[in-house]
Amino acid sequence: MKGPASERFTFRPGEREALDAKLEEQQQALSRLVIAIDGPAGSGKSTTARHVARRLRLRHLDTGALYRALTLAALRQQIDPHDAEALARLAATTTIRVEAADGGARVWLGEEEVTDAIRSPQVTALVSRVSALPAVRSAMLEEQRRQAARGGTVMEGRDIGSVVLPDADLKVFLTAAVTTRAQRRQKEEAARGESRPLAEIEREIVARDHADSTRASAPLLRAKDAVEVDSSEMPLDEQVDAVLALALRTVEPAQRHAAEPAPFDAKEWRQPGFRRFHHRRYRFAQLTIGTMVRNFYGIRREIHPAARVPGSVLVACNHISALDPPLVGSVLPFEVYYVAKSELFRNPLFARLIRAFNAYPIRRGTADFTALDHAVKLLQSGHNVLMFPEGTRQRPGRLGAPRWGFGYVAQHAGRPVVPVFVRGTRDLRPRGLRREPFEVWVGEPYALGPAAADQAAYLALGRDALRRIAGLMLRSAAHHPFAGLEPATYLAGTESGPGPS
Repeated sequence: MKGPASERFTFRPGEREALDAKLEEQQQALSRLVIAIDGPAGSGKSTTARHVARRLRLRHLDTGALYRALTLAALRQQIDPHDAEALARLAATTTIRVEAADGGARVWLGEEEVTDAIRSPQVTALVSRVSALPAVRSAMLEEQRRQAARGGTVMEGRDIGSVVLPDADLKVFLTAAVTTRAQRRQKEEAARGESRPLAEIEREIVARDHADSTRASAPLLRAKDAVEVDSSEMPLDEQVDAVLALALRTVEPAQRHAAEPAPFDAKEWRQPGFRRFHHRRYRFAQLTIGTMVRNFYGIRREIHPAARVPGSVLVACNHISALDPPLVGSVLPFEVYYVAKSELFRNPLFARLIRAFNAYPIRRGTADFTALDHAVKLLQSGHNVLMFPEGTRQRPGRLGAPRWGFGYVAQHAGRPVVPVFVRGTRDLRPRGLRREPFEVWVGEPYALGPAAADQAAYLALGRDALRRIAGLMLRSAAHHPFAGLEPATYLAGTESGPGPS
């Protein structure tokens, strides 16, 4: 997900009044956000970020506190603030820890808490110079990115959106007039028992702005896609609500794209030279297995007419048994490649057999980009691919959580998705003795809406496919009820819509 286009923030009519209800409604999507808040000294970044993180139940990382703690360590060791090499060594060998607390971030330098000490005038006067050194910023950069990679983070500083996290979901540039910022800083210092003239603090802030904006390494810049929030006339609660409103604007379009993709038109997805079947052996096996299943087990097949797309599609199927791939493959009106767990390829003879019928391995539980990228290439070259969004088998009547690999392939291949529901493959008794029918429901294809290339978006695409499979599950249950039906995960609560009718 990307943040809103570059703009200056204003509340929309009724937006602030509906904020609490929408935050609760979208909590699941909001919990994955990475939010970058940048701005000049005294703009209220730390306080706003802390309150936003608390409201959204996210982690808050005050990057300024990291640099302040390093500056304090340099002062104590009497290191020249211009000695980049010595400061970089200090950054690499010093343990700095920042933890969220009810009253704000608590900071440790080694085993000593320095939450108050890093806000002293001496540290404030030097931190801009120390943090401007490229060697120091390089030493701190990877730690900041590592923290954000966990997701669900609010990070604030001066170059978060432009340098540290250029792919953040939401980027906010928080600013305010110099006088306003000086008054805020004066109040903070007074709370710590310090007293300085307002004019002196204003001069210090102007000098700090100049140093931050003109430094050679990672200067203070508003990222192109950051939204500016001018807090000069805003009380704290309004600043916080502004960022919360932007967070909602960030997740709501992505959810609409997942739940309401563009109307599907098969003609738009034609691929030159596309063929439904590429191998005679596959077509022969499909006809043979289909005949055996019909005669011995009996099978109900429901295929949406639009599933015969004149181009490649990604098939999303639920998974309950090892028989799902051959059964579904015998019903689909086209040849497919199967993404299969690598354990099935341990036996050389069996591996040779399933490879001959388009199976190829993927290592489960790992980021197997070789297998995922192979699926993308197959789809883009006119072949169909079948994947299980859940990644592993589930109990009949239940849908598991999606794995991000399916969404990765769907997003990068850019081809339509065909939902499929299969049931009865755990009951191998012949017709007349079966309790569960053999059924394969092939649903209407759908096109993907715009989405970001990140793990949260991939999971959203997987949930969307499972919603549609759940809709087919309910249609199957209406014809032949079965025990243990649990599609509610994708049809109620935070998920919406039963998929295609």
